[in-house]
Amino acid sequence: MLDNHCLNGWWDFLPVETSTQIPAEVPVTGWNPEAVLTPSWWTKSRWAVRRRGERSYRCLPKTDTYHEDDEFLFDAYGYPLEWAQKRSGWLRREWVQAKQPDGQRSVLTLKGVMPRGALFVNGRFVCEHDDPCMPWTADITAFLREGQNELAVFIADFRRDERGRPLVPCGAEFIITAHCGITGDVFLATYPEVSVSRTQIRAVDPHTVDVVWQVRNDSAECVTVTLSPDLAEWSRDLDVWAAVTALPLDSIKLEIPAGSCGEASARVHHAKAKLWDTTSPNLYSLRTRLVVDGREGDRATTRFGFRTIRIEGKDILVNDHPVHFFSDWGHKATPFHLTESWIRQWFGMMRDAHMNHTRLHAYVHDERFLELADELGIFVTVETSIHGSGGEQASDSPIYWEAARKQVHGMVKLFAHHPCVVLWSAENEMRWNRDTTLLYKEELPKIRRLFNELDPTRPAYHDGDTSLWDESELEIINRHYGKEVAGYGWWDQ
Repeated sequence: MLDNHCLNGWWDFLPVETSTQIPAEVPVTGWNPEAVLTPSWWTKSRWAVRRRGERSYRCLPKTDTYHEDDEFLFDAYGYPLEWAQKRSGWLRREWVQAKQPDGQRSVLTLKGVMPRGALFVNGRFVCEHDDPCMPWTADITAFLREGQNELAVFIADFRRDERGRPLVPCGAEFIITAHCGITGDVFLATYPEVSVSRTQIRAVDPHTVDVVWQVRNDSAECVTVTLSPDLAEWSRDLDVWAAVTALPLDSIKLEIPAGSCGEASARVHHAKAKLWDTTSPNLYSLRTRLVVDGREGDRATTRFGFRTIRIEGKDILVNDHPVHFFSDWGHKATPFHLTESWIRQWFGMMRDAHMNHTRLHAYVHDERFLELADELGIFVTVETSIHGSGGEQASDSPIYWEAARKQVHGMVKLFAHHPCVVLWSAENEMRWNRDTTLLYKEELPKIRRLFNELDPTRPAYHDGDTSLWDESELEIINRHYGKEVAGYGWWDQ
């Protein structure tokens, strides 16, 4: 990566009537200039609402309309009340783009868009994004021009089934995905024509990892590149490229045809590695220099930790030693939980209470949680957005399960290098989703097995639902509440 420009800030906003349809053109008039902060949401939480003069707050049903005297306990932004009634709208900003050399790519990343988004650059449609809990990336090289550029995002409501339920895993729609807006950071990155596009790290044993590099060649010619990697101990107070090499690694030569991708791999063993665990969260940077025609063409870093997790009998072993998880979980009602300071305070409170594990519950959380858990030594269970408790998942539809599998692929790709991630939760309490078919009972084990297939280094399980199947065949048994799952006569075993 050559550059990564942040596009956060105050964006123009144009609310429109709630729609699932994507307009053909960006509006010219009607905009409220610099009216909405990105990231944020223009809607208001229904979790705690009261009329002016009332003493207590109550949860407001989705069917209720807002009143001008309503007060919202969890409203962090104070946007106009009439905006909050609409689930669709336009967001827009401009920036000045320098002339881009031939061969370089510009990739836009929006780390959160809810419920759905459609991207337009300089008035031209680029692509759509349907998952409110996963980041959205788009190559916009062909849409840019030298000088002034315009980025516009249309926020559309979920596509829904005949019962009004979203056709994509959306977590608890009564919590965070009830909101609308660009809810994550926005970055525009520039890459050279030959670049390291991905680095995958997989644990083998406590002192060994397998590494796979993917290198992309966007030039018109076949190129021979040299990957020159090494390991350095990571420190928050030190630039990653200034750190002393802890373990030099062999260079790898790779020939990549024009317009294609190449792959290289290596097994890295570090006998003196400082292992990562909850008491000593030691981290390393895998630093890769990409040399093309004798010159350094690209650099890439991936932070990770030497750590293994496996199940042996009734024990969960981290680095071959039994551990017990002392855990918390919770629903998050305000946008403050997306800030680094909030997460650090939360993890610090867990430490003060002698806890070492959290389950990121109800939807796929921003990667910032995992980055800080890596640093602070918090074990994490990462959960999909397949959340049945609110009865809001359109899981009677095959379209829903196609979106679920896509989400799992994205989660493993983005999060598997984080040592804090010890378990994958395939879903939450889908038995309570009020489905009219049993498709969910057939599809959920496939989701768990997909995690196992994509990442065999971590267990995957069903949160609250294991009694739906033969539990003798499952690695982890997890039951929640209700007499259907309480385990009478079972827990003493």
